Amino acid sequence: MKIYANAKVNLALDVVRRRADGYHELDMVMAPLSLKDTIDITPNGADTDRITCDAPLPETNTVTKAMAVLREEASCQGRTIGGYDIHITKRIPEQAGLAGGSADAAAVIKAVNRLEGLGLGEERLYELGSRVGADVPSALPGAQAASAESGN
Repeated sequence: MKIYANAKVNLALDVVRRRADGYHELDMVMAPLSLKDTIDITPNGADTDRITCDAPLPETNTVTKAMAVLREEASCQGRTIGGYDIHITKRIPEQAGLAGGSADAAAVIKAVNRLEGLGLGEERLYELGSRVGADVPSALPGAQAASAESGN
C-alpha cells in the first residue's frame, strides 16, 4: 500500500497543560500543505517491522511508536499484528515544524487500521495518535484525505 503524509503548518499554538506522561496537551490551528512524504507499507510475514527511510531515521521514531501503540490496541482485542516493511520517502524537512514525523505516524496508523481490519473509529484513532505525539491526532484528517493508493 502506498500512502501519503501531508505536511502541516501551525498558524496558532497554545500549550494547554502538561500531561502525566510528560507530553503537553496542545490547542492548535493548523493548515495542510501540499508537501508530503510517501510511505510504502507491506506486510512482511515476520514478527518485526523493517522501517527504512531515504533520510536519517532515529531508532526510536514516531512510526516505531505508532506500530507499538497499534500492537497494544490489537492485543486488547485479542489480536496480533505481524511485521511490516515500511519505507518512508521524505519530502517534508526534518525539524522544520511542519509535522513531518507526526504526519508519517498518522498515515501509518490509518493504513495499519485498514490493512489489519481493526475497525478503529476516528475518535479511537485520535486517542491512539495522542499516545504517539501531540501533533499526531491533528495529522490524521490530512493523512485520511491523502491516503488513496492501495495495491491490496
